[in-house]
Amino acid sequence: MSTATNPRRNWLPFTLTALFLVGGTYVCWLGRAQDTRPLFSAGRVSKTTLRDVKGTADIISNVPAAQWARPRTLAFMDAALADSGAKKPSKTDPHARPATDDTTSGAAEACGIVFSGPPLEIPRIKATMQQLLLAMGWTANQVQVHDSPEGGSVCFVLTDGAPDAGTFDLAKRPELGLAPETVQYIDRLGQKKAITMASKKEILATMLARGRRFEFSGPNCSVEKLKEHIAIRQNVVYWGFRAGWVFPENRTYQYDTVEHWQPMLEDNWTLKPGVKPSKAVGDAFVGKSFYIIGCTSACRFIYAQGVFDYFQQVKPNPGVMSRLEASLDRQHPFAGMCPARNRDGTAPPDGILLARHVDVPWNHWVPGDWGWIKNADPKSSDEFGSEGSNIIYAGGGVFLNYYHNHQKKNLDQLLKRVYGWRFGLEESELDLEQATMDLLRKDPRDGGMLRDVRDFPKLFN
Repeated sequence: MSTATNPRRNWLPFTLTALFLVGGTYVCWLGRAQDTRPLFSAGRVSKTTLRDVKGTADIISNVPAAQWARPRTLAFMDAALADSGAKKPSKTDPHARPATDDTTSGAAEACGIVFSGPPLEIPRIKATMQQLLLAMGWTANQVQVHDSPEGGSVCFVLTDGAPDAGTFDLAKRPELGLAPETVQYIDRLGQKKAITMASKKEILATMLARGRRFEFSGPNCSVEKLKEHIAIRQNVVYWGFRAGWVFPENRTYQYDTVEHWQPMLEDNWTLKPGVKPSKAVGDAFVGKSFYIIGCTSACRFIYAQGVFDYFQQVKPNPGVMSRLEASLDRQHPFAGMCPARNRDGTAPPDGILLARHVDVPWNHWVPGDWGWIKNADPKSSDEFGSEGSNIIYAGGGVFLNYYHNHQKKNLDQLLKRVYGWRFGLEESELDLEQATMDLLRKDPRDGGMLRDVRDFPKLFN
């Protein structure tokens, strides 16, 4: 399927009109020209279309519930659906993740995608899932299905691959057919651009990979909800590629203070009275102001825009949008968007926009996952912007570049980049031994730098 440019985008160049000092922070806004574009038009056509495809070939290897416990000669997964519930001992760390229950566990024994609901609904789930797999081009026996003994759950998982294999190399396997998608759009300067990003099939493949458990239960027990979740993840990646901001090296933040945001110190984002969160967030991507923001703010903007744009333009749902904006703080829209520590030290399953997995293997990433690399060096981490690095997985083994002067990097390059801050060196100047790299990939509680936490878009109702 060929790509196309959305003709609704009509942009005019912006010009710098003012620069002033507010509370020690330089703020500039840019002259506004007449603009006929709709604010949240995605401006793209996806190559992958989810459609019903009828076929007789059974592409799912079925493992009956009665045969779960006995050895099999075929390539079927023998693990049960349920997580073991094992957890790491807690350690004292100022950046340690909150305690959590098993519903948010990403432990290595977890398996793929799980639907949990009334037993009578499970056959329909399996049939609909098979249609989705056929539509995406999966072939015979690439995906296994496991029915739970009580009949109230069904698990889908990739046929091959060890629990610790991770997801970085899935796109390199030709038999899976995980080719990226190319989409076109017109940027804020009126220039035609193209983005090559992870396909919906790659997102599904990484969710099916062993190492994490993605559960769709209760009102979310449907393949349609899975398709929606995949599409929102892809939309997050899309807007992440479109960001192109600048890091505030001297703590000077730049953003629109004319229509959308109150003047602020650092990143305490506060809406002007009467401004909707979705409109203010969208301005960072499609408005005339050029934003200079930190990496935590950048990730918040990307996830909020990915969700808002999906329910406003990609698949409009006024009911969901109304509930979301009613849930957000009217002044501080990013407050509560991520799961946060409760007073008793536990974490709620979801924030307003994001859910969380913990105990995730270092190499298990799904496009649209948000992670954190902690700078464990006490001296260099005290410097502004060097506390660590927020990273978003784009797919194909690389992470998003949301600053215009940064290149896409893989995880090891990102780890070496943060590790090099203590020496004042770039990652290209470091030649680390494998044992050192293995240590850096561990959670900070275990002496490493990569937190075992992944935040990602929650399921919306």
